[in-house]
Amino acid sequence: MTEKEQWDAAQAYQMTGGPAFPVMLPEAKIVYTGMTIRDWFAGMALQGMAPHIDDEVKAARWCYEMADIMLKERLK
Repeated sequence: MTEKEQWDAAQAYQMTGGPAFPVMLPEAKIVYTGMTIRDWFAGMALQGMAPHIDDEVKAARWCYEMADIMLKERLK
């Protein structure tokens, strides 16, 4: 992996929290497939507010804002 690829991977991990459910291969390598922790957090926020949604776009934005806040808190 080049230095730029390492930097890009680190940036993506920082922004998304990495994979929510990484898959371990027999060779003990991690495969980053599926949703990210950011997506998982946003989905959990949406689940809690689902009965109160009147604007889906605003709800989605709010959920990802909450997910971003949760990711920042994890770094403390």
